[in-house]
Amino acid sequence: MGIPKKRLIAAPLIFAVAIASLTATQKRIDVIKDTGFDEDLLFLPNEHLLTHFTAGLSSVIADLLWVRTIDYASKEFHNPERKFTWLSDLIHMVVRLDPYFEGAYANGGMLLAGIGADEDALDILHQGMRTNPRSYAISFELLQVFILNRREREETPRLIGHYLQIAADLAPTEEYSQYYLELAENIERKHDLTSYTMRRLQDIIENSDSDLSRKFAEERLLILIIRKNVGEIDSVLAAYSEESGNKASSLDEVFEAGVLVALTGNSDHGRYFIDPEGAVQNTVLLDARQVKVLRTFNASIRRFSDDQGRFPDSLEEWSKQNDTQIPKHPYSGEAWLYDPETGKVH
Repeated sequence: MGIPKKRLIAAPLIFAVAIASLTATQKRIDVIKDTGFDEDLLFLPNEHLLTHFTAGLSSVIADLLWVRTIDYASKEFHNPERKFTWLSDLIHMVVRLDPYFEGAYANGGMLLAGIGADEDALDILHQGMRTNPRSYAISFELLQVFILNRREREETPRLIGHYLQIAADLAPTEEYSQYYLELAENIERKHDLTSYTMRRLQDIIENSDSDLSRKFAEERLLILIIRKNVGEIDSVLAAYSEESGNKASSLDEVFEAGVLVALTGNSDHGRYFIDPEGAVQNTVLLDARQVKVLRTFNASIRRFSDDQGRFPDSLEEWSKQNDTQIPKHPYSGEAWLYDPETGKVH
Protein backbone atom coordinates (compact mmCIF):
# COMPACT_ATOMS: atom_id res chain seq x y z
CA MET A 1 0.00 0.00 0.00
CA GLY A 2 1.42 3.36 -1.01
CA ILE A 3 1.73 6.46 1.15
CA PRO A 4 -1.37 8.66 0.80
CA LYS A 5 -0.79 11.73 -1.32
CA LYS A 6 -2.11 13.96 1.43
CA ARG A 7 0.67 12.77 3.71
CA LEU A 8 3.27 13.29 1.01
CA ILE A 9 2.09 16.86 0.61
CA ALA A 10 1.60 17.54 4.32
CA ALA A 11 5.09 16.55 5.50
CA PRO A 12 7.07 19.07 3.43
CA LEU A 13 4.37 21.68 4.01
CA ILE A 14 4.64 21.35 7.79
CA PHE A 15 8.42 21.34 7.54
CA ALA A 16 8.27 24.57 5.54
CA VAL A 17 5.96 26.12 8.12
CA ALA A 18 8.41 25.21 10.89
CA ILE A 19 11.33 26.72 8.98
CA ALA A 20 9.27 29.84 8.30
CA SER A 21 8.45 30.04 12.00
CA LEU A 22 12.14 30.03 12.89
CA THR A 23 12.94 32.58 10.20
CA ALA A 24 10.14 34.82 11.41
CA THR A 25 11.43 34.47 14.96
CA GLN A 26 14.90 35.60 13.95
CA LYS A 27 13.51 38.52 11.94
CA ARG A 28 11.42 39.58 14.91
CA ILE A 29 14.51 39.50 17.11
CA ASP A 30 16.32 41.74 14.61
CA VAL A 31 13.40 44.14 14.12
CA ILE A 32 12.79 44.59 17.84
CA LYS A 33 16.46 45.21 18.51
CA ASP A 34 16.79 47.63 15.56
CA THR A 35 13.74 49.66 16.59
CA GLY A 36 14.82 49.86 20.20
CA PHE A 37 11.82 48.11 21.72
CA ASP A 38 12.34 46.38 25.04
CA GLU A 39 13.40 42.79 24.45
CA ASP A 40 10.90 41.64 27.06
CA LEU A 41 8.28 42.16 24.33
CA LEU A 42 9.89 39.55 22.13
CA PHE A 43 7.78 36.49 21.36
CA LEU A 44 9.38 33.11 20.74
CA PRO A 45 7.31 30.11 19.57
CA ASN A 46 6.43 27.81 22.45
CA GLU A 47 8.89 24.89 22.50
CA HIS A 48 6.13 22.38 23.24
CA LEU A 49 3.98 23.68 20.39
CA LEU A 50 6.86 23.81 17.93
CA THR A 51 7.47 20.07 18.36
CA HIS A 52 4.05 19.36 16.80
CA PHE A 53 4.93 21.28 13.64
CA THR A 54 8.14 19.45 12.70
CA ALA A 55 6.59 16.47 10.89
CA GLY A 56 9.02 14.04 12.53
CA LEU A 57 11.99 16.26 11.63
CA SER A 58 12.59 17.69 15.10
CA SER A 59 16.34 17.01 15.01
CA VAL A 60 16.68 18.83 11.68
CA ILE A 61 14.79 21.85 13.02
CA ALA A 62 16.92 21.68 16.18
CA ASP A 63 20.09 21.89 14.07
CA LEU A 64 18.78 24.96 12.24
CA LEU A 65 17.63 26.64 15.44
CA TRP A 66 21.00 25.89 17.05
CA VAL A 67 22.74 27.76 14.23
CA ARG A 68 20.44 30.72 14.89
CA THR A 69 21.14 30.44 18.62
CA ILE A 70 24.89 30.69 18.00
CA ASP A 71 24.28 33.66 15.70
CA TYR A 72 22.16 35.36 18.37
CA ALA A 73 24.82 34.75 21.05
CA SER A 74 27.54 36.09 18.76
CA LYS A 75 25.59 39.28 18.10
CA GLU A 76 24.97 39.80 21.81
CA PHE A 77 28.65 39.35 22.61
CA HIS A 78 29.36 42.27 20.25
CA ASN A 79 26.47 44.31 21.64
CA PRO A 80 27.66 46.77 24.35
CA GLU A 81 24.57 45.98 26.46
CA ARG A 82 25.07 42.19 26.30
CA LYS A 83 21.63 41.33 27.61
CA PHE A 84 21.41 37.74 26.27
CA THR A 85 17.71 37.92 27.14
CA TRP A 86 16.68 34.99 24.97
CA LEU A 87 19.75 32.77 25.07
CA SER A 88 18.45 30.38 27.72
CA ASP A 89 15.03 30.12 26.03
CA LEU A 90 16.60 29.37 22.65
CA ILE A 91 18.86 26.66 24.08
CA HIS A 92 15.95 25.03 25.90
CA MET A 93 13.95 25.11 22.70
CA VAL A 94 16.76 23.35 20.82
CA VAL A 95 17.06 20.49 23.32
CA ARG A 96 13.30 20.21 23.57
CA LEU A 97 13.27 19.51 19.84
CA ASP A 98 16.22 17.11 20.10
CA PRO A 99 16.75 15.76 23.66
CA TYR A 100 19.90 13.90 22.52
CA PHE A 101 21.66 16.94 21.02
CA GLU A 102 24.84 16.57 23.07
CA GLY A 103 26.56 19.62 21.58
CA ALA A 104 23.64 21.92 22.39
CA TYR A 105 23.71 20.89 26.04
CA ALA A 106 27.51 21.14 26.40
CA ASN A 107 28.05 24.32 24.40
CA GLY A 108 24.80 25.87 25.59
CA GLY A 109 25.86 25.31 29.17
CA MET A 110 29.26 26.81 28.39
CA LEU A 111 27.66 29.92 26.85
CA LEU A 112 25.31 30.40 29.78
CA ALA A 113 28.12 29.95 32.32
CA GLY A 114 30.25 32.38 30.31
CA ILE A 115 27.70 35.16 30.80
CA GLY A 116 27.34 34.38 34.51
CA ALA A 117 23.98 32.59 34.23
CA ASP A 118 25.17 29.70 36.39
CA GLU A 119 21.73 28.46 37.42
CA ASP A 120 20.55 28.30 33.81
CA ALA A 121 23.83 26.62 32.80
CA LEU A 122 23.53 23.96 35.49
CA ASP A 123 19.88 23.40 34.62
CA ILE A 124 20.62 22.70 30.95
CA LEU A 125 23.73 20.60 31.74
CA HIS A 126 21.94 18.48 34.34
CA GLN A 127 19.11 17.99 31.87
CA GLY A 128 21.69 16.90 29.31
CA MET A 129 23.25 14.35 31.68
CA ARG A 130 19.84 12.81 32.32
CA THR A 131 19.29 12.17 28.62
CA ASN A 132 22.96 11.60 27.73
CA PRO A 133 24.46 10.02 30.89
CA ARG A 134 27.60 8.84 29.08
CA SER A 135 28.50 12.22 27.60
CA TYR A 136 32.06 13.31 28.36
CA ALA A 137 31.46 16.77 26.86
CA ILE A 138 28.50 17.54 29.14
CA SER A 139 30.22 16.19 32.26
CA PHE A 140 33.30 18.27 31.44
CA GLU A 141 31.25 21.47 31.15
CA LEU A 142 29.51 20.72 34.46
CA LEU A 143 32.94 20.37 36.02
CA GLN A 144 34.03 23.68 34.49
CA VAL A 145 31.06 25.57 35.94
CA PHE A 146 31.97 24.57 39.48
CA ILE A 147 35.73 25.03 39.05
CA LEU A 148 35.58 28.43 37.32
CA ASN A 149 32.40 30.02 38.65
CA ARG A 150 31.61 28.38 42.00
CA ARG A 151 34.92 27.33 43.51
CA GLU A 152 34.37 29.38 46.68
CA ARG A 153 31.08 27.70 47.62
CA GLU A 154 30.95 25.22 50.49
CA GLU A 155 29.41 22.41 48.42
CA THR A 156 31.83 22.79 45.50
CA PRO A 157 34.55 20.29 46.57
CA ARG A 158 32.13 17.37 46.80
CA LEU A 159 30.47 18.29 43.50
CA ILE A 160 33.83 18.69 41.75
CA GLY A 161 34.87 15.29 43.10
CA HIS A 162 31.62 13.79 41.79
CA TYR A 163 31.97 15.24 38.29
CA LEU A 164 35.69 14.42 38.12
CA GLN A 165 34.76 10.77 38.68
CA ILE A 166 32.25 10.96 35.83
CA ALA A 167 34.78 12.71 33.56
CA ALA A 168 37.38 10.05 34.41
CA ASP A 169 34.97 7.30 33.38
CA LEU A 170 34.07 9.02 30.10
CA ALA A 171 37.36 10.71 29.11
CA PRO A 172 38.47 10.13 25.48
CA THR A 173 42.02 9.02 26.39
CA GLU A 174 43.62 7.02 29.19
CA GLU A 175 45.86 9.97 30.09
CA TYR A 176 42.86 12.24 30.71
CA SER A 177 41.06 9.46 32.58
CA GLN A 178 43.97 8.88 34.96
CA TYR A 179 44.44 12.63 35.47
CA TYR A 180 40.79 13.18 36.41
CA LEU A 181 40.75 10.08 38.58
CA GLU A 182 43.80 11.20 40.55
CA LEU A 183 42.28 14.66 41.05
CA ALA A 184 38.99 13.15 42.20
CA GLU A 185 40.68 10.79 44.63
CA ASN A 186 42.80 13.63 46.06
CA ILE A 187 39.73 15.82 46.57
CA GLU A 188 37.73 12.97 48.11
CA ARG A 189 40.56 12.14 50.52
CA LYS A 190 41.10 15.78 51.46
CA HIS A 191 37.41 16.46 52.07
CA ASP A 192 36.28 12.91 53.03
CA LEU A 193 33.72 12.85 50.21
CA THR A 194 33.55 9.17 49.22
CA SER A 195 30.53 8.50 51.45
CA TYR A 196 28.73 11.54 50.05
CA THR A 197 29.31 10.43 46.44
CA MET A 198 28.10 6.92 47.21
CA ARG A 199 24.93 8.27 48.82
CA ARG A 200 24.35 10.48 45.79
CA LEU A 201 24.66 7.53 43.42
CA GLN A 202 22.41 5.36 45.61
CA ASP A 203 19.76 8.08 45.48
CA ILE A 204 19.91 8.07 41.65
CA ILE A 205 19.55 4.28 41.61
CA GLU A 206 16.51 4.38 43.88
CA ASN A 207 14.74 7.46 42.55
CA SER A 208 15.74 8.24 38.95
CA ASP A 209 13.14 7.79 36.22
CA SER A 210 15.88 7.18 33.64
CA ASP A 211 16.99 3.58 33.07
CA LEU A 212 20.25 4.86 31.58
CA SER A 213 20.97 7.07 34.59
CA ARG A 214 20.24 4.23 37.02
CA LYS A 215 22.47 1.81 35.12
CA PHE A 216 25.28 4.35 34.95
CA ALA A 217 24.94 5.09 38.68
CA GLU A 218 25.04 1.36 39.49
CA GLU A 219 28.24 0.96 37.48
CA ARG A 220 29.89 3.94 39.18
CA LEU A 221 28.76 2.90 42.65
CA LEU A 222 30.27 -0.56 42.17
CA ILE A 223 33.55 1.02 41.06
CA LEU A 224 33.60 3.31 44.11
CA ILE A 225 32.90 0.42 46.48
CA ILE A 226 35.74 -1.61 44.96
CA ARG A 227 38.14 1.35 45.06
CA LYS A 228 37.24 1.89 48.71
CA ASN A 229 37.95 -1.77 49.42
CA VAL A 230 41.30 -1.54 47.62
CA GLY A 231 42.19 1.44 49.81
CA GLU A 232 41.26 -0.48 52.96
CA ILE A 233 43.37 -3.46 51.88
CA ASP A 234 46.26 -1.09 51.18
CA SER A 235 46.01 0.22 54.74
CA VAL A 236 46.01 -3.31 56.15
CA LEU A 237 49.03 -4.23 54.02
CA ALA A 238 50.92 -1.15 55.19
CA ALA A 239 50.24 -2.03 58.83
CA TYR A 240 51.24 -5.65 58.23
CA SER A 241 54.51 -4.64 56.56
CA GLU A 242 55.35 -2.24 59.39
CA GLU A 243 54.68 -4.84 62.08
CA SER A 244 56.28 -7.84 60.37
CA GLY A 245 59.01 -6.08 58.43
CA ASN A 246 57.98 -8.05 55.34
CA LYS A 247 55.86 -7.21 52.33
CA ALA A 248 52.97 -9.60 51.76
CA SER A 249 53.09 -11.50 48.47
CA SER A 250 49.44 -12.58 48.66
CA LEU A 251 46.29 -11.58 50.50
CA ASP A 252 46.14 -14.96 52.21
CA GLU A 253 49.09 -13.89 54.32
CA VAL A 254 47.23 -10.88 55.66
CA PHE A 255 43.52 -11.44 56.01
CA GLU A 256 41.69 -13.80 58.23
CA ALA A 257 39.17 -15.87 56.32
CA GLY A 258 36.15 -13.82 57.45
CA VAL A 259 37.62 -10.48 56.43
CA LEU A 260 38.71 -11.80 53.05
CA VAL A 261 35.27 -13.22 52.34
CA ALA A 262 33.65 -9.92 53.34
CA LEU A 263 35.69 -8.10 50.71
CA THR A 264 35.68 -10.67 47.91
CA GLY A 265 32.62 -12.82 48.47
CA ASN A 266 30.44 -10.83 46.04
CA SER A 267 31.06 -12.07 42.49
CA ASP A 268 30.23 -8.60 41.11
CA HIS A 269 33.34 -7.31 42.87
CA GLY A 270 35.71 -9.50 40.87
CA ARG A 271 38.95 -10.66 42.48
CA TYR A 272 41.34 -8.72 44.69
CA PHE A 273 45.03 -9.61 44.49
CA ILE A 274 48.56 -8.28 44.92
CA ASP A 275 50.37 -7.77 41.61
CA PRO A 276 54.09 -8.49 41.03
CA GLU A 277 54.92 -4.88 41.89
CA GLY A 278 53.28 -5.21 45.31
CA ALA A 279 50.20 -3.09 44.55
CA VAL A 280 46.66 -4.18 45.45
CA GLN A 281 44.55 -4.68 42.33
CA ASN A 282 41.03 -5.75 41.44
CA THR A 283 39.95 -7.49 38.24
CA VAL A 284 36.80 -5.38 37.80
CA LEU A 285 38.82 -2.15 37.90
CA LEU A 286 41.52 -3.56 35.61
CA ASP A 287 39.01 -4.98 33.12
CA ALA A 288 37.18 -1.64 32.97
CA ARG A 289 40.45 0.19 32.37
CA GLN A 290 41.44 -2.33 29.70
CA VAL A 291 38.15 -1.85 27.82
CA LYS A 292 38.59 1.92 27.91
CA VAL A 293 42.22 1.82 26.78
CA LEU A 294 41.38 -0.56 23.91
CA ARG A 295 38.51 1.64 22.77
CA THR A 296 40.68 4.76 22.50
CA PHE A 297 43.69 2.78 21.24
CA ASN A 298 41.79 1.19 18.35
CA ALA A 299 40.09 4.49 17.50
CA SER A 300 43.53 6.10 17.18
CA ILE A 301 44.71 3.31 14.88
CA ARG A 302 41.64 3.85 12.69
CA ARG A 303 42.58 7.54 12.42
CA PHE A 304 46.10 6.47 11.43
CA SER A 305 44.55 4.31 8.70
CA ASP A 306 42.36 7.17 7.49
CA ASP A 307 45.42 9.44 7.19
CA GLN A 308 47.92 6.92 5.78
CA GLY A 309 45.64 4.63 3.79
CA ARG A 310 46.93 1.59 5.72
CA PHE A 311 47.28 0.22 9.23
CA PRO A 312 50.59 0.73 11.06
CA ASP A 313 53.02 -2.17 10.68
CA SER A 314 53.56 -2.25 14.43
CA LEU A 315 52.56 -0.47 17.62
CA GLU A 316 56.01 1.09 17.61
CA GLU A 317 55.25 2.74 14.28
CA TRP A 318 51.92 3.98 15.66
CA SER A 319 53.73 5.35 18.72
CA LYS A 320 56.33 7.18 16.61
CA GLN A 321 53.70 8.61 14.25
CA ASN A 322 51.61 9.95 17.15
CA ASP A 323 54.63 11.04 19.21
CA THR A 324 53.25 9.22 22.24
CA GLN A 325 54.08 6.17 24.30
CA ILE A 326 52.26 2.88 23.88
CA PRO A 327 49.65 2.71 26.67
CA LYS A 328 50.66 0.48 29.54
CA HIS A 329 48.63 -2.73 29.87
CA PRO A 330 46.48 -2.58 33.03
CA TYR A 331 47.58 -6.07 34.06
CA SER A 332 51.21 -5.99 35.20
CA GLY A 333 53.44 -8.19 33.06
CA GLU A 334 50.97 -8.49 30.17
CA ALA A 335 51.39 -6.94 26.72
CA TRP A 336 49.02 -5.83 23.97
CA LEU A 337 48.54 -8.12 20.98
CA TYR A 338 48.39 -6.27 17.65
CA ASP A 339 47.30 -7.61 14.25
CA PRO A 340 48.63 -5.35 11.43
CA GLU A 341 46.28 -7.04 8.93
CA THR A 342 43.12 -5.91 10.72
CA GLY A 343 44.53 -2.98 12.70
CA LYS A 344 43.08 -4.40 15.90
CA VAL A 345 44.70 -4.32 19.32
CA HIS A 346 43.69 -7.00 21.81
